[in-house]
Amino acid sequence: MFFCLTGLGLLSGFVFQSEWKYYLYAEAGFRIRFPVAPKVAQEQNATVAQIQFQGITYQVAAQYGQRFDLNLAEKLLEESEAGFVDPGQDNIVSRRDNFKVKNYPAKEIRIRTQDGLFIIFRAIITPKCTYQFVVSRNGAFAEAALVTQFFDSFAMLAP
Repeated sequence: MFFCLTGLGLLSGFVFQSEWKYYLYAEAGFRIRFPVAPKVAQEQNATVAQIQFQGITYQVAAQYGQRFDLNLAEKLLEESEAGFVDPGQDNIVSRRDNFKVKNYPAKEIRIRTQDGLFIIFRAIITPKCTYQFVVSRNGAFAEAALVTQFFDSFAMLAP
């Protein structure tokens, strides 16, 4: 399974959401805001966009090109978590299961690694794409406002 990731690290000066620009990924069917233009890699049935800006790493990726059965969403979300979380190395601080993002099943987990990395992991399952996001920072969880502005800027394109 391909994993969609979004990362956010240490910020040394607040970058207001209004200064961010939307970047469109038509192949993967979404758009999302970044503070500067990301580097984009295309793989077979996958799109990955990533930048580093003011100590922050943002990465978005999407797996597409196949149909996902929403009746199996819980299982797919568990598989996404299992592919991301290392039970021997990672401490799950909190979790939020069975909620909706844009009316699709989602999961969110807060993790602390043994290396001092604090990660917020979010996965969303749609019929046409699996999305995963990671927001990370060394030493502490990223500010809630930054996490929210990044996650909330995600928008799926009309078919």
